[in-house]
Amino acid sequence: MGYKIFCTGKAALVLLGEVPVIGPQIGGREKAVRVAQKLFKEIDKFIAGSSAGPYQINFKQRGGGRYDLVIKSSKYSLEVLHDLDELWIKRFRKIFHGIFILSCFYEKNDNLECLAVTDGLGAVLYSSEARQFFQTR
Repeated sequence: MGYKIFCTGKAALVLLGEVPVIGPQIGGREKAVRVAQKLFKEIDKFIAGSSAGPYQINFKQRGGGRYDLVIKSSKYSLEVLHDLDELWIKRFRKIFHGIFILSCFYEKNDNLECLAVTDGLGAVLYSSEARQFFQTR
């Protein structure tokens, strides 16, 4: 891919220009595409539905320095990334400016590829709440 991708557990992070791309690490391109499409349909429930109201993006602390990335609205809750460690959170904090792309990553020839780059599959999300989360830490 040509970009340095930071991985922890099954989550990955890469910087494209000034925009971070985050997402789960999935085994194989086809499976990653299916997971991404399912994830984007779920995200549409938060954003496209006028009755869903505003959404929030939060990092839910699980204990032991581990976090989950959760998208919430008044009607829905979707855990997007699981078991993030504090180093991953700190790296994301450094490059986060209120906007990021949610995508999926997959292995190809012993390298990690990002669907946002290879296939244009990614959801652009903005959250002032996540920015506030980082400013209070």
